[in-house]
Amino acid sequence: VVTGIVVRDTPAWDTTILHTVARHQGHLAVVRVVSACGSVQVVLVLLGVTVALLLGARLNRQAAFVAAATLASMTASGIMKVVVARPRPEVVRQAPGSWSFPSGHTMSATGFAVALAIVLWPTRWRWPALAVAVFYAVAIGLSRVYLAVHYPSDVVGGWALSLAVVGLVWLVVWERLDAPPGTRRAGAPLD
Repeated sequence: VVTGIVVRDTPAWDTTILHTVARHQGHLAVVRVVSACGSVQVVLVLLGVTVALLLGARLNRQAAFVAAATLASMTASGIMKVVVARPRPEVVRQAPGSWSFPSGHTMSATGFAVALAIVLWPTRWRWPALAVAVFYAVAIGLSRVYLAVHYPSDVVGGWALSLAVVGLVWLVVWERLDAPPGTRRAGAPLD
């Protein structure tokens, strides 16, 4: 049910897209499931499983990078929400004090997916990993707009900020992580 959107320093294109999407909603149950796959809780479970698998394969450095990049992306999202303090769209009822920019689901999912794709890039799984990472991040972001819980710019900002955070973690952390015996350096095949 569309109750209207409060526009406070929100670009016209943001509200236009949100109004259009809100008028054409359907299959909300499916989209809610997709959206839930980007929640902090689900991403933390995915991260835990991934880190366990990487550690089991003695890829400690890669495990540390994926964990650091994902957690940094989640942390940056929380900080930016407080700093920007942008109200959520008022298309659907939402928790009071829940800020809109950037989309936390989008940042969590993108941070995890991009970090894992980076780790898998030197392997034969590079293209499937990249395809899954892009699909996952895009699906989560679009689901947030479709559910009208975020403006499109919240999602675009989430993608951009998450890519920047993961890139920064890559630059700062990757080469500083000690590679214990049995692990591989950047660029070395993981097979």
